[in-house]
Order: sequence, then structure tokens, then C-alpha cells
Amino acid sequence: MCVYCRTSVSVYPRSVSIQEGEWYYGLRATVCSACTSCGGVIWRSGDSDVVTVNSSTGDLYGVSPGVATVYAAATDGSGQCDFCTVTVKAPVKVQSVEICPRSKTMYVGDTFTLDANICPSNATDQSVVWCSSDSRIATVSTYTGIVRAKKPGTVTIHATTVDGFHSSSMTLTVIIDTVTIEKDDGTFNKVVFKKSGKVWRCINHKLPYEGDLFMNKTLSQRARCNLDVGYNIGDSVLKPVTPKEYTDEEIKLLYAIDPYGVVDYVKSYAEEKFSENGLAGTLGYKDRIFELLVKREPKYFARSLTGTWYETTDKSNLSAVVSESEVIFGMHPVYDALTVIELLGFAIDIVCIIFNTSFFVSEAIQAGMEKIVKTYTRVSTTDEANVKNDLASYFVGSFIDIAIEKTKLDWACNLVTLYTNIYEIRGAFTDGPNYYHEILNYCAHDAGYDVYAKLSNGTVHKLDDICGAIDLP
Repeated sequence: MCVYCRTSVSVYPRSVSIQEGEWYYGLRATVCSACTSCGGVIWRSGDSDVVTVNSSTGDLYGVSPGVATVYAAATDGSGQCDFCTVTVKAPVKVQSVEICPRSKTMYVGDTFTLDANICPSNATDQSVVWCSSDSRIATVSTYTGIVRAKKPGTVTIHATTVDGFHSSSMTLTVIIDTVTIEKDDGTFNKVVFKKSGKVWRCINHKLPYEGDLFMNKTLSQRARCNLDVGYNIGDSVLKPVTPKEYTDEEIKLLYAIDPYGVVDYVKSYAEEKFSENGLAGTLGYKDRIFELLVKREPKYFARSLTGTWYETTDKSNLSAVVSESEVIFGMHPVYDALTVIELLGFAIDIVCIIFNTSFFVSEAIQAGMEKIVKTYTRVSTTDEANVKNDLASYFVGSFIDIAIEKTKLDWACNLVTLYTNIYEIRGAFTDGPNYYHEILNYCAHDAGYDVYAKLSNGTVHKLDDICGAIDLP
């Protein structure tokens, strides 16, 4: 014992509550002494079955529920000490967990933080582990619940508590954009993309560059709106074009709603964007869009010295071959321009067939499409009238009824201009077999968008609900 000083010990805090199985590191002791060598304490627990204490640091550990006294005694032999009352509480067990919200729709690329509500709210261990049923569609951070949407689809997000392994789940739907089809300028319709802000003015069943329609001001202006960033209806068409950019997914959806408008856009975009790169540029773009829509690479055809056309894989001289993509998106002169292959007069028929081939029709229809292309590409320098007669007779013999008469490619325009409620739609859309059921289903379920139709009276209906009303699966 030091005889040169008078020692006192103070412990703080004077009381502590901790959970069973929990460490506490905040206990401190102050020694007041005139002698600098007399400042130490040693810690001990009055009941080590309730709480243990590190003798040198004062760190506490809750062993079991109860109350115990923890002492700090001066090490100078003076006998001075102080104490803290420690209450060890039994842990509050987790009974359940619930994710909030239970369902959500997100855009591709967006993030969102989910909450997990633990019951009871004062449960000791609030830890939750998160996981996604399909990380290709959406990922979720294991410990924070931050969700990132990656691609269109539906995924289940699970939350599991560390205490008791209680679990909950929520349904997450990832979409590319919200789209509304609505009436536009009398008999036309338009497609409005909510997130991107893009507006597509549908051409419907008219191609601005076909025959006498080339000078149709209304159609030309609508087509220019789809192509040119800075163009508004009524502007001068002499201004330079700044091409609008559409994603592949936007092109696919628009093709289902307005195939003729997309044909015009692809043709014009290729000329504006890639003409400086020659045929390699324009054909490369047309071929890529063809593959996007038809789901296979386009075939190429060449002409022999006798004028007979045949399928080829030799693309070393692009000016000497014809791509199948040009059947839809416009042709280029072959060889020395003695024969300029023009299929634009047949674009409407071909688009109908390609449209059905793209999504819905049988292998027989696919084979028929290839036969049409080969029928056309057999022609060499014979006059154009014979070419048209050849194709026309083939259409009448095989596809014309299926492709045109029974497939309503203006379904979207009719939907928003002719009907005021779902019951009217049900009566019209169930009148006989046709392909617009499949097209409608594609837009409602498979395109990766939330698509709505704004009817002529201003009411808005989700295409999924319309499908349900007309008994589509």
C-alpha cells in the first residue's frame, strides 16, 4: 500500500443492461491518486454464471439472464473499489419477417432498397440475408437488400433471418419501359414511351416511299418525326436530319405495333447513318435488324452470267449480291446497274409475311418465305411485269389469305380509335381466327414492356387485362 497518497475508485456507468451472449466494451474505472504509479484496477464479477469480465480491460460478456455486480478494485493495496450493476437479459427471439413491399415493378437499370420488417420489432438479432431466384433478371445485395434490375422478367426476392431462419418473399417484375398506345391525329395512332420520353407516330398500312404515296404529306411528315430528332410536323423538310436512336427492344415492340413505320425508319436510318460507309454500312445495319426481327441471319443471292439467281455465301463483292434483308428494307443496284432490283412495290406483302414469320407461324410458313425470295431472285433481266406476275401468282397460291386478309396489322390503331370499353374489344377480337391474337399476346407478355391502350373515350387499359377479357392465355 502506498503511504504517500489517498486513493479512490469510481466506476461508470453504474449500471449496464446487456443481452445474453452479448459483449459490452464501455465499462470504465477512474482512479484518483497523488501518486502516478497507483492508477490501476483489477476487475472481477460477483457472479460469473451471470456475467464474466476481463480482469484487465473490464469488457463484459452476458452468460445467462440475471443480475450481477462487477467490481473494480485499486491495485495499490488500499482496498478501494467501486462497482457496476449488470443486468443480463434473455434475447428476444425473431418470430417472423415480412418484406416490404410484397411486389414491385422496376425499370431495367434501376435500383431499389427493400425493407425487412422483423416481428417482434425489439428482437435481439435483426440480421437478414437476401437472395434472388434469378440474378440474370435482378440481383440483390446479400446484407443490405439493395435490388438492381438487369433484364426484363419476373423474379422472386427472398429474405431469411439469421435468428430462426424465418423467411419471406416478394415478386419483382422488371420491365424496359411503360408504353401507351393512343389515338393521334384522327385515324392514326402513336406509341408513347414513358421513361425514355420517345413518341412514335404510327404509319399503319401506308409506306411513304411506295408509289403515289411518296408525295403524301401527312405520311411523309409522320415518318420524318420517327426518324429526325429535331423535326416536328409542319417543319421544313429541307433541314438536315439528325437520326433518332431506338434500342433493339424498342424496334421489336414497334415492329409488332407498326411494322410499316419500322420498315420506313430502318430504310431511312440506314441511308442517313451509314451511306458514307457504302454498302458495307447500309447492308450491315439492314442485316442486323433483319436478324433481330426474323431471328436468323439473312441469306444472300447472286446472279450467274446467264441471269439465273442462286443462294451464295460469297460476300466479297457486295454490289454483286442481294441480301434477304433488302426484301424488306430496300434494294441496291446490282453489278453495273443494268438491272435495279426493286421489291419496294411488294414491301407491304413481304412485311406481312415476315411479321408473322418473326413471332408466330409454322415452319411451313418459313419455308414459304424462302420460296418467295428464291422466286424473286431467279429473275435476271426479264421485264418487271413478268417479275410481278410471278410473285403475284405465288402469293395468291399460298400466303395471301394468311398474310393479309386474316392478319390485322392495324390492330393497335383500331384498338384506340374504334373502341370505348373492353366488351366492345372482346366482340371484335374474337370474330374468327387471326394472327393479331398472337401479336397482342406478344406485346402484353413477351416484349418486356408494360403496354397500355388508351381507348377512344380516354380510358386506359393494360394489354394484359385486354388479353384476359378476350380469353387469351
